[in-house]
Amino acid sequence: MLNVRFLIICFLMLGMSVALPGRESFQELRKLLRQEHQDEQQLIEKQFNEDILLWAQSLEQLGLKFMAFVEQCRPRGSRCSQRLVQRHLRSLRRGYSDLRAQLETLEINYVGKINEEQLLTPTLRAVRQVLQQYDSMLRLVNSEVYKLVNQ
Repeated sequence: MLNVRFLIICFLMLGMSVALPGRESFQELRKLLRQEHQDEQQLIEKQFNEDILLWAQSLEQLGLKFMAFVEQCRPRGSRCSQRLVQRHLRSLRRGYSDLRAQLETLEINYVGKINEEQLLTPTLRAVRQVLQQYDSMLRLVNSEVYKLVNQ
């Protein structure tokens, strides 16, 4: 891939040096290279936004499962045995751990590839805040689970 780009750039330089006189050819080349870099950057940023959106949708699905679990076991007389509740909590914790791992993978994949100050850092900070809130809620439910089951 790198060799192909190098060859394309070389051919562009040769073609432009013949077509344009001296200094103008280098300015044109710089302009083309800058445009190519901007296009690549926009493509990477678009992919990052799509990946974060998919991650957020997964978090939303996990949140919906969490709420369904709480609503199912909240009413008195519900048939949520201790075993069932523990199984649901394990599943929710596993989903949470998977989401954390996916977020770390996204961060590793995009560090150095996109503008960290404008896009990466603020986005990851916001996403981590939501994940921390989810973690706090999961811990609260986990600590209160035996009270829910014994009612």
